[in-house]
Amino acid sequence: MKRLSNDNIIGSTGFIMVANYFGGAFLFVSNIMLANKFGPQDFGYFKIIISLFSFLPMLIDFGIGVTVVRYVSEYYDSRVHPLIIKLLKISLIIYIFFGILLFLLKNQIAVYFLKSFSKVDLVLAGLALFFLIYFEIFKQIVLGFREFSIYAYSQFLTFFFISACALSLGYKFGVYGAIIGWAIGYLLGNILCFMYFIKKRIWIENNNAISANKVLREYSIPNYLMTMPSSLAAAVIPILSLFFQQSLIGYLSFSMLFYQGIVTMPNSFSSVLFTKFSQLASKTNELKAILVSSLAKYTKVAVSGIILSVLFSDKFIDIFFPIYSPSKYIFKSITIYAFLAGYFFIYRSYFSSIGKFKQLGLFAFLQNFGLLFIAGIALFFTK
Repeated sequence: MKRLSNDNIIGSTGFIMVANYFGGAFLFVSNIMLANKFGPQDFGYFKIIISLFSFLPMLIDFGIGVTVVRYVSEYYDSRVHPLIIKLLKISLIIYIFFGILLFLLKNQIAVYFLKSFSKVDLVLAGLALFFLIYFEIFKQIVLGFREFSIYAYSQFLTFFFISACALSLGYKFGVYGAIIGWAIGYLLGNILCFMYFIKKRIWIENNNAISANKVLREYSIPNYLMTMPSSLAAAVIPILSLFFQQSLIGYLSFSMLFYQGIVTMPNSFSSVLFTKFSQLASKTNELKAILVSSLAKYTKVAVSGIILSVLFSDKFIDIFFPIYSPSKYIFKSITIYAFLAGYFFIYRSYFSSIGKFKQLGLFAFLQNFGLLFIAGIALFFTK
């Protein structure tokens, strides 16, 4: 069984962070290029669809993703294999059911979120994204088995293929092509994790298996109910698109690129911490010591980042992205909050690993409602 020392945590986190940031760099550049190519209105359409159909898989996850990581990390042997297969099947059935429902509602989605019936083709492209995001569950399996190198490579490849496919198809076929390219990136980026799943031969029967029904009842569903507010982060753009004009949504979409880049670091850190917390779920003193140490390390990063945002964000926009100068207030508000959100990621990993669902739900709600509130206020004062 693989055990993680404190040094292993930092090393694994560093590897994943490097993969995320290099991949995120490709994604950021491609988004900036698409923003320049499409203009504020079409880029707004693009980000609404990407955000909406990335948010929906989170909404229908029902705790399955985090359950895979938690139980695979804890048991780490063939007893957990039938549980993985059962969760994969349940997840696939849920995707098919909701995918059909979304197809039937495609016209309504176009009218309410894109303000135009003529944009139904973009909704259909979003459905392709919805279905291909299913393959992300194989990353959770790999992470649970603590194969951090495979996980990191897959993260990088996902970012890279999303960037390359969205950019190339976007330039050739417009917003529709960019959405399809984004969807294809999820499929190509998870090939490594899917191959690992095949190699592990997880589908082989085990008579000493963990009860899937018990896990779903006692961990997955309670965890889902308490963390469901965390999906608000992915839904900020489509929710606010219901209330603000398209140009403001374009400015918010630009600022959210930086938010997503900043939270990559604490999110990566908390993902590795979650496996360590799960190993020590019954050792309260060790858990708290690791939590305090992790918070102290992250504080140095957060304070530095906030100071830089306050002092230099306006100049940064004026020099490098003058077309987005009207979004300075939005940009500064979002980036400062991104550094503060790192604390929530760490606490959520801690509470999730020990089954403290009320606390987990509270922190998830505060983190993501805070983002929605800050973004809404920033948009209001930018009008």
